[in-house]
Amino acid sequence: MTNKNKTNRLYIIIILIGFVLSLIIINSSLDLYNKTKLRKEISSINSMLNADNFDEEKLDKKLNKLITENDYKKVEASYKDYLKDNISMLNEIDEFFINDETDEILTIDNIKLDGKEFKVSKETLKTNKENLSELKEKYDNSFKEDYVLGYIKDKKLKTRYNDFYKKEILDNLTKTKVEKEVSKGLENKLKEYEKIDNVLNFLIEHKDNYIVKDGNIVFDEENLLLEYNKLAK
Repeated sequence: MTNKNKTNRLYIIIILIGFVLSLIIINSSLDLYNKTKLRKEISSINSMLNADNFDEEKLDKKLNKLITENDYKKVEASYKDYLKDNISMLNEIDEFFINDETDEILTIDNIKLDGKEFKVSKETLKTNKENLSELKEKYDNSFKEDYVLGYIKDKKLKTRYNDFYKKEILDNLTKTKVEKEVSKGLENKLKEYEKIDNVLNFLIEHKDNYIVKDGNIVFDEENLLLEYNKLAK
């Protein structure tokens, strides 16, 4: 091989190495750019979620728009899909509370209508309790690691992207003000169901010891009235 050919070959190798290095630098720069961009997006969304005046419509627009590229776009999509499902669950819970009519069970009108066995009331209470317990379990599970990571597992991403998702999203996942209120509301409503059920059981047990008169429950024994008032309080 002549010196000229050796020189030309060396030039080609240098050019190829330079090209490869350029691609690596470009990809690294794009990777860093998208990582930074996604971090800002996550921060912006967290601020919206924790705002006193929660704007669901504005958040919905942000969640339905992806702003990153390449594999970080898959990370972003996983994060936003999780949030959309979480918000959908909150709306489902809200709808449940709107349609819940168990507060009417212990009214005088219902006691007159459904007493003294309270078959309809007991069935309604049982169904609502089961549905709400299911919603609560689903809601509580939505903050667990396996559930949150499930949104990115099928994306087949490299370790660094999964690590970013875990560090920036899973490890920083805390319930917002709204979500904390929902969690407390679910627990309180289940306790309320338990109280209503106890009152109904008491009335069924002592069905021969009371009558409804002038819009009030009148017991034939003072101690039964005291016990009823304690349960219904």
